[in-house]
Amino acid sequence: LSATFSLRPGEGHSANSAFIVEVVFSAVLALVFLGVTSQRQPHPYHGLAVGSVVTAAGFAIGGLSGCALNPALALGVLGSHWAATGRGTEFLHLYLLAPLLGGVVAALLHRCFLARGDARR
Repeated sequence: LSATFSLRPGEGHSANSAFIVEVVFSAVLALVFLGVTSQRQPHPYHGLAVGSVVTAAGFAIGGLSGCALNPALALGVLGSHWAATGRGTEFLHLYLLAPLLGGVVAALLHRCFLARGDARR
């Protein structure tokens, strides 16, 4: 690879702020996904809802954190950057833990507030 990039907080932003927005937007994405998949009847616009959240997250936090939202994506990007350059894993913990914590937050919110009438719960 002649060109590679790594995930890191944007210029002028701290790792803490990147962590917070990654947790929040990962939770929103997981909550939308849980909401559309817990419905008994699939709807043709469910994919649009999930895609819209990913697009909005990219615009909102792309410059602040890189908008990983997914530990698998983060491992792929950081791993390929490390393989090509031998560096770039200093924020690996941020991009692995933040989406996982966001998923836990979304699961708790869904269970407490949205899944009350869901028979599959």
